[in-house]
Amino acid sequence: MVKSENTVTLATIRSKRNTVEDKISRLNKDIESLKKELEHFDWLEQNFFDEHGKKTAKEFAEEALLQSEKPMKPKELYEAMKQGGYQGKFQNLYMYLYKWNKRKDPIIFRVGEGLYSHRSSIQNQS
Repeated sequence: MVKSENTVTLATIRSKRNTVEDKISRLNKDIESLKKELEHFDWLEQNFFDEHGKKTAKEFAEEALLQSEKPMKPKELYEAMKQGGYQGKFQNLYMYLYKWNKRKDPIIFRVGEGLYSHRSSIQNQS
């Protein structure tokens, strides 16, 4: 009789332990999901404002592309943006270009080695 009580108690302990482990596992998944969401918001914040909060990186890129008559490579675009007052980092710009391209942004997209802009869609938004 004592043995069966211990067995039931041990089974109960194991069951409760498994329940706690499952909760921990679910919480860890939630934490990972929230970390990804936080990274996304960090990216959005960096994407929308240069380091001094003047304009968005995209606005700087649009202005530079509108002033250029030819397609630009990422480094050329960065230099043109810097001349326009952009103070962000090239690595950030490169990340934005990748994200804009991946989303098939209607304003900025890559074709081969050059960046092109839909000039009419930029002008129509103004």
